[in-house]
Amino acid sequence: MEGLVALPNGLPLVGVEIPNRVFVGGLPYNMTELQMKDFFSQFGNVRDCKIITDRAGLSKGYGFVTFESEEEATQVFMLGSLFYREKKLNVAKAVRRHGG
Repeated sequence: MEGLVALPNGLPLVGVEIPNRVFVGGLPYNMTELQMKDFFSQFGNVRDCKIITDRAGLSKGYGFVTFESEEEATQVFMLGSLFYREKKLNVAKAVRRHGG
């Protein structure tokens, strides 16, 4: 679906929504992709997890979770606040930005 999508801060972002995928911000810097998959598996069947890293391989504190179905991804997004080890995670629809 192309168009404006609201970011967690309420600002619009122009791009294309990526089905079945959610953006996750606020990840602990020491979290592994396996821990991320284990955590999000409680909400549905996780196909893939990716933590974004810098050139040195250190986590930037955000990533993406791809679920088997769009319904599972939407369910996680609709939960609102999620906490991992008492740290609040910011969950939003994943959007592929134009020109990115």
